[in-house]
This record gives sequence, C-alpha cells and structure tokens, in this order.
Amino acid sequence: YQRRVRVFLCGALSKMTATAVTYPYQVVRTRLQDAHADASATVADTLRRTWRAEGVRGFYRGLAPGLLRVMPQSAIVFMCYERFLAFFESQRLADAKRM
Repeated sequence: YQRRVRVFLCGALSKMTATAVTYPYQVVRTRLQDAHADASATVADTLRRTWRAEGVRGFYRGLAPGLLRVMPQSAIVFMCYERFLAFFESQRLADAKRM
C-alpha cells in the first residue's frame, strides 16, 4: 500500500515540477499566439513586456488550474505503469519457474 501511495505522489510531484519549470515558456508562447495581429511581436519583446507589467507572477499566471488538471492524470499513469510492470515481471518469473 505504501509503495502505491509513494508512486502516486512521485507521479504527481514529477508533473508538478515539470509544469512549473516549463510554464513561463507556455505563457510566452500563448501570448505570442494571442498577439498574432502584431507581426513585430518577438519572444524578447513578450518577455520584456510581461516582466515589466507583471513581474515574475506574470509568468506563472494560471499555473494552479493547470496543475489541478495534469497532476492527477500523471499520478494515475505512473501508478498504472508500475502496477503493469510488477504484473508482467511476476508473469515472467512464473514462466521461468515452469521451464
């Protein structure tokens, strides 16, 4: 039971870390797509404007809802993967004993 909970939490924490690290990129990409009418908008301009107008918080706006969406999914995938891995390993060992 503890192993399953640990795997579940590791899946959630790994996704949380990956999302938090890459989220500023997602924000900049989204803002560039929203500014498609402004053909002169560049990554550097978008970074500068966001930093000046909103500071660090601007790069993480909307992070919490995104985490609530992806963390459970990733945790479940990790847990299922580990369970299938354990099942197939036990089958492989059982087959090896029969030979």
